[in-house]
Amino acid sequence: MIHTLLFLNLGACCLIVLSALWLVTDHSKTRVVRMCFGLIMCGAFVNVVALWSAFEQFHPDHPITWPPETMLNLGSSILLGRWAFSSLRPGRAASPPG
Repeated sequence: MIHTLLFLNLGACCLIVLSALWLVTDHSKTRVVRMCFGLIMCGAFVNVVALWSAFEQFHPDHPITWPPETMLNLGSSILLGRWAFSSLRPGRAASPPG
């Protein structure tokens, strides 16, 4: 169970980093929205580094992630991934968050 949560959380945080990085470069968004994406990207990147280093230094059975945290990151990654994917489509702008 802990292995699954760890890798789900790590994968979700990686997707958040990539999606937010892509959305930071989307000039159809306002500057404030892009700054918020940058902050989200920084926070998710810190999560990726922390999860990876905790996995490397401790035994994988060490409980370093909680189910609510994993579900929150998974939902956020799906939402940001959808917005990033929508911004790739030509002629169709992604709906702004909020």
